[in-house]
Amino acid sequence: MDSRARGDVGPIPAWLEIQGLTEESLRAAVTGLGIEILGALCARAKPDPVRVRLCSLSARTFTYTMYAELCRYMESCAERRRSQRTVVSRHAMDAEESKGPGALQIKIEGPAEEERKDGKQKKLIKKFTCTSCSHSFTRMAALKMHMEMHQQVPSDEKYKCPDCSYSTGDQNMFRRHTDIHTRQKRYTCEVCGKGFGHSSNYQKHMRIHTGERPYVCNVCGKGFIQSSDCEIHKRIHTGERPYICTVCAKTFSNARSLRRHSRCHTGERPYSCGVCAKTFSDQSDLRKHVCIHTGVKPYVCRTCGKGFIHSTTCQIHMRIHTGERPYTCTVCGKGFRQSSHSRIHMRIHTGERPYVCTECGKGFTRSSQHQIHMRAHTGERPYVCKVCARTFSDQSVLKRHARVHTQE
Repeated sequence: MDSRARGDVGPIPAWLEIQGLTEESLRAAVTGLGIEILGALCARAKPDPVRVRLCSLSARTFTYTMYAELCRYMESCAERRRSQRTVVSRHAMDAEESKGPGALQIKIEGPAEEERKDGKQKKLIKKFTCTSCSHSFTRMAALKMHMEMHQQVPSDEKYKCPDCSYSTGDQNMFRRHTDIHTRQKRYTCEVCGKGFGHSSNYQKHMRIHTGERPYVCNVCGKGFIQSSDCEIHKRIHTGERPYICTVCAKTFSNARSLRRHSRCHTGERPYSCGVCAKTFSDQSDLRKHVCIHTGVKPYVCRTCGKGFIHSTTCQIHMRIHTGERPYTCTVCGKGFRQSSHSRIHMRIHTGERPYVCTECGKGFTRSSQHQIHMRAHTGERPYVCKVCARTFSDQSVLKRHARVHTQE
């Protein structure tokens, strides 16, 4: 009998089996599949390793390269059987953000076993078993490909930048990042001279100088340069803190704060100053530190002309002139220019003293108070008077002492 009459299809790639698909279920799936449906499926794919999921049997993922091969195989089968009824159901075609850009799901519906002429079914023997997860296969080739999945690099470390500590599981994001090191910076800020490889980054940067804040919080009216910053800010009002430290269980509103906090436990300080070799756990701290060597203070107060290394410091300073105190104590109504000052003030009402001396057990509401107190035990006096060389453990005491010489 003609193979087409029997409904036979071509040889099936071994990698299909590691996704949990049997030869019989795929035969049933491609029976009568229309070319127009395949065209729609192929149009959703992108020429980058977007991960696509076969969700009906194993929920395993495979790359675009494999997906394209599947489409070609199904199309060849459809040419022979396009007149018969299809049992393929497409679903979840929208690329939801939670599944990443271009994510696609395909549900394969059909019998797991093929019926014989006598009405009985052939039983598949899966004699090749994975020693790591006990998943079994009908062919050795499928087992070998499956074993490679156990040896794959974690997705968040798949692409590592050779020039810095950046890593990602997304090839598009990796290419965009490497442009920072290799691509010519065609867009230059006329205010501070900083260069950018992408116009979008340049436009965002310019908002620092112009003061433009197009993304506004609908609760408190605070504006932001980027929409992502606005969304993170809204969690202050909702109380949402979805990122949890696996060591101390402390929660955070954004992933960056969690990464920065995690380095407190690991001791990691991946950012190093090229001038004095001082290391930092956060890149923003390094940028601020470098300004000490360069003397550059790009953010200037329009009222008094005072310069600042960081834009947020300049904004907080401006509140001295405007009198704005947006952070208010819910107990006594006292206002503060900074949210951190409001949090510290609340400890007066709650009695919380999180910073405790390991020598005498005395507690403090501020870390700076704790550090000054510890010098009483260590004898450290790092602040020196330039006139008489007298030393002090507290900078404020040194400033008060200096007035003796200046007669202020």
